[in-house]
Amino acid sequence: MVNGSAKIPLKDEYRKFLDDDEIFGKEGKEVLKIIIELEPTTFQEIYENDSYKKSYLWTLYANDEKKFGKPYYSLNDRIRAKWLGGSGNPLPDLLCEEIKIDGKTKHQLHGNLRKAWKELMVKEQFLEKVFMKPDDYDKLNGLLRRKKNVILKGPPGVGKTFAAKRLAYAIMGKKDDDCIEMVQFHQNYSYEDFVEGYRPGDESKKTENSAPHKDSESPKKNEDDKGLGFHLQHGPFYKFCKKAEEHPEEKYFFIIDEINRGNLSKIFGELLMLIENNYRGESHSIKLMYSGEKFWVPENLYIIGMMNAADRSLAMIDYALRRRFAFFDMKPAFESVGFKKYKLGINDNNFNSLIDMVVKLNESIADDESLGPGFCIGHSYFCNYDDKVSISVNKWLESIVEYELIPLLEEYWYDAPEKLNGTKTPAKKSWSELEKKGWRNNLDDFCKKLSQATPNGQPKGS
Repeated sequence: MVNGSAKIPLKDEYRKFLDDDEIFGKEGKEVLKIIIELEPTTFQEIYENDSYKKSYLWTLYANDEKKFGKPYYSLNDRIRAKWLGGSGNPLPDLLCEEIKIDGKTKHQLHGNLRKAWKELMVKEQFLEKVFMKPDDYDKLNGLLRRKKNVILKGPPGVGKTFAAKRLAYAIMGKKDDDCIEMVQFHQNYSYEDFVEGYRPGDESKKTENSAPHKDSESPKKNEDDKGLGFHLQHGPFYKFCKKAEEHPEEKYFFIIDEINRGNLSKIFGELLMLIENNYRGESHSIKLMYSGEKFWVPENLYIIGMMNAADRSLAMIDYALRRRFAFFDMKPAFESVGFKKYKLGINDNNFNSLIDMVVKLNESIADDESLGPGFCIGHSYFCNYDDKVSISVNKWLESIVEYELIPLLEEYWYDAPEKLNGTKTPAKKSWSELEKKGWRNNLDDFCKKLSQATPNGQPKGS
């Protein structure tokens, strides 16, 4: 808090004000949107009170005279009260600053407020697409910026891959796929695939990517050795690091799907140290194993890994690698604001009832000693409905339950069939019966039979 001073708030302070509905709220954000749309300019208030929007409209003002409207003053006063305690002489304008254009005085948002507003808009765009709580977004965003290496782990179907790319867009402040590289690890993936290694090839087809680096200390080739042979090839991580190094002003994101399926020590090799956020940059360079080239991971490169929490190989993650990554749990987001809006868009009682049943089913899965929260059913199973496709909501839901959910539950309890209580046949049979009798009148019966897939046929909360 600054008392009796005209000091302008920092960006983080403005962010706090923007998140406080008592200061900004819907009215205040409407004011900012209009200012940004018209700036740089002067404003004149319009006194038309017959509708909500008209009472907050602003327009270009032909003269140099400053004339601001009531909503503007009201918002400014609320910010002053929070920032200055309502004092200050003279009272500063905490929304706009004056600039001169062609000798005329114009106004535009303060730079710190503009940055804070941009962050808020990016956050809102992220949350429109990714079903996550706003606080979780803030935590994840801050975690990746600080640690530079984050692993998103969670049950199947919680949108880890989808969220990874949108998180990259959010931090970049734009959608630029040239700044994103994605690979998938598997059991046969190696250092030679990831960083560099010798591979067989035709000398005549050797590319720049296979040529030794100028700092390389690799052995000289025999001049008589022509045609087929082994040549040094650089992998996707090496190439992407070099790309990021050429544009230090940009942020680059390397996304690794199924990160826990590979032998991570074997894949990263000596780079295990270089990916750590405190060992980025040229000052921490080391020589690569094959080429002998001095190599480093640039500071503007971020690594996002995805890990299926239901995969038992999670326990095999190298502890040295664990220390270099932060782990962020992603959970089914049926209760998020974004998913609730999505439900409203579907606007179907059958869909809503099925979601309620899945939420109860997840509670039972989470409480099962042989499973746990990492095996819960994710919301992504229900996020691919396209009303432009000629299929009814009922048929779409039938397909999800019969060909995705029931097989998943059978896999979960394959070693304890008594827990399924004959789910497969009754559930599938009941669906056909419900289709004949009329879906809406019999949904509860179907959900009850499907819920038999929970231990002892007693879903928690039912």
